[in-house]
Amino acid sequence: MGTLLVTGGAIMAAPLVDEIGDDLNLEKSKKAAINLVFRHGWYFIYPMMPGFILVSEIAKIDKFELIAIQWPLTITVLAIGYIMWIRPSKATTDLSYQNGKRSFKDFTNFVKYSSPIWVSLIIALGLEGTSFSSLSASANSVVSDIAFPIGLVIGIILTFFLSNKSKNLAEEFVKGINISIMFSGLGIMIFKEMVGQLSVLNDVVLSFLNSGVPIYILFITLPLITGLLSASTTSAIGVTLPILLPALSVSANPVPLIMLAYSSSFLGYLVSPLHLCQILTLEYFKVRVSDLYKEYAIAIPGTFIASIVLYFIVR
Repeated sequence: MGTLLVTGGAIMAAPLVDEIGDDLNLEKSKKAAINLVFRHGWYFIYPMMPGFILVSEIAKIDKFELIAIQWPLTITVLAIGYIMWIRPSKATTDLSYQNGKRSFKDFTNFVKYSSPIWVSLIIALGLEGTSFSSLSASANSVVSDIAFPIGLVIGIILTFFLSNKSKNLAEEFVKGINISIMFSGLGIMIFKEMVGQLSVLNDVVLSFLNSGVPIYILFITLPLITGLLSASTTSAIGVTLPILLPALSVSANPVPLIMLAYSSSFLGYLVSPLHLCQILTLEYFKVRVSDLYKEYAIAIPGTFIASIVLYFIVR
């Protein structure tokens, strides 16, 4: 359900986590941490994430490059979550399937009804990363630029055919349009272009670098603080990355710095007290935020440290 990019969407998985967590005899705080970490841990490599798309567009970096460098962070946070919360658990009931046919049907239904998501991803990433020999260089560039819109349109069509056919497609399409997100994206791109015209900001960033402040410190602190205060990866990337772009010009390999900015903004967003998924999860499980942060004590700092180590390995 983490692939469903709905504001506060963690609440959709909470009842399932709650029920299975009872079977595993898990404490409420652990169930809350599982619900949040295993929903968001994929966002380091999930190219449909708005923040992921935005950082790719602003920094002019290929999505495959970002996925290729950030996958260890997804492995890290999910592995820590599994080792800390799930592996030590003891099942209180027999969780094995008793009916093989029913389990196979469940699997086929899962594949069928999740197809709008994975088909969109395969088409989008496939078109973006493929060069067609029958097309010119400019035509291939156009196909790459519109790969994600094509994938999303096909996903929308699939969703319609898998849903209630009595619904009006045009009406459902209009309902799915979020005007605030559209204008937010437009505003961020305008902001980026305007910031690029302000030489004084370039001078400020370069002065920090000239004063001896390591470049990676800027790419950690600014996105992290902004993500924490705004509870939004998109806002953190949209506000801080345009300001940090001048610093990329002095780096021989900008991709690791982009990774630091994205991962820092994401981790700040994940633990923010204003994060709606966190607020709804805490309310559902009746858990205090202090108890949740105790569960985070290794998973979040561990992932943050992993991002820094990864930077020094690949820079």
